[in-house]
Amino acid sequence: MIDEGKAILLDKTDDDQVKARIANNLLLYNGLVNIRLKRIPNLEVYNNTIYTDPMRVSPIPSGIAGTSNIPELKLYNNLVMTRKDAIGIDISLQGKKQANHIYSNYIYGGKNRKDMSGIKRYKGVDYGDFTGLTFKPNDIPNEVGVDKKTLRHLKSLIEDYGIEVKSTNWKHNHLKNVEVIVNNVSLDFYNPRIGRSTINPNKQGLYYDVSDRWSKEFGYKIFQLVLPEEFVEAHRGDYPIVDPNTLDISGKTHYQGNKK
Repeated sequence: MIDEGKAILLDKTDDDQVKARIANNLLLYNGLVNIRLKRIPNLEVYNNTIYTDPMRVSPIPSGIAGTSNIPELKLYNNLVMTRKDAIGIDISLQGKKQANHIYSNYIYGGKNRKDMSGIKRYKGVDYGDFTGLTFKPNDIPNEVGVDKKTLRHLKSLIEDYGIEVKSTNWKHNHLKNVEVIVNNVSLDFYNPRIGRSTINPNKQGLYYDVSDRWSKEFGYKIFQLVLPEEFVEAHRGDYPIVDPNTLDISGKTHYQGNKK
């Protein structure tokens, strides 16, 4: 379980000769996107089973989602269960010429963005005995998702070691985590003020000036920490307001958070 983050996320690359594979993973109760696909040419994604908590409301987890067209993507035999108002599989930015490499994927509950081909909706009422940890309906082909033999072996291990598999309903405390960062910031970061984020215009950013020592070593004069709404509300009036257009953001601008 990877709380509210992205359970599997590979960084994008401009190398057209690279090869990568995401396969045979059982992903349970994660938040946000379970598998985030970025531009990785020749990427293969297959035989993954995703099961999200149907009662989770914040954040609402999705299954497999792509952020760009991926040359020579192969996506097949994945089994994804999400809430009805979530995304099951979203590869809507994928070129149509690769449709023959996208096949035999099943979604339950969630949406197939733009009804891309190669993604079937499972309409049965039995999505598997989750209390028995099978995680697969009986009428889904065995080659789809993690195979039944592996699931049975996993179930045996869980029983042998007395492990309980369930959603914890744990929620990331954005306010406290950001406060820990801000309260322990290096002396090389000073003069904090709040203004519209240049990284995410829908957010506010906390802007720090950076000492000459750090500026020379890392090549940026302004450090921007993108803030969650909880921090902005809790500390309203604690920091001066700044218009980022008035800042000397030259060279590289460092950031943290909320960049996709």
